[in-house]
Amino acid sequence: GALVPDTILVDLLKARLAQKDVKQSGWCLDGFPRTRSQALSLQLAGVIPSIFIVLDIADSISTYRCSDRREDPATGTLYNMVTNPPPSDVDAVVRQEDTPDGIAARLASYHRNFAEVLACYPTARVHLDASQPADKVFEEAKREISAKAVDIG
Repeated sequence: GALVPDTILVDLLKARLAQKDVKQSGWCLDGFPRTRSQALSLQLAGVIPSIFIVLDIADSISTYRCSDRREDPATGTLYNMVTNPPPSDVDAVVRQEDTPDGIAARLASYHRNFAEVLACYPTARVHLDASQPADKVFEEAKREISAKAVDIG
């Protein structure tokens, strides 16, 4: 399949973010925007985050972690063979994006686009050391989000 055009993605996001539950609870975009064009499209649509979390991690650690991921093809549930292995009755498989070639392609795209995306969020960004265990990174992220929380009521 072809990628969904940025205009359609931004329109879908804008519509979803305008809904009552999101206005009450807030929102988090994971892995989006991935390009400067997407970031600018979000800004033009009025979608501006109060915090932009950057997970700083060496490529080698990211590659190691991604290579341990598996997916249950029946449910789509993701597992990690080291930190969260699948139950013995689940026949989890390696996704194409988690193969060595897939990981290398995603990292190349990330490095090609990251600086331009980051430049779109100069005042909202917070850097976290993502080489730490996931639970520590999660706690730091929660702390930073709480510190930047805005009154949405």
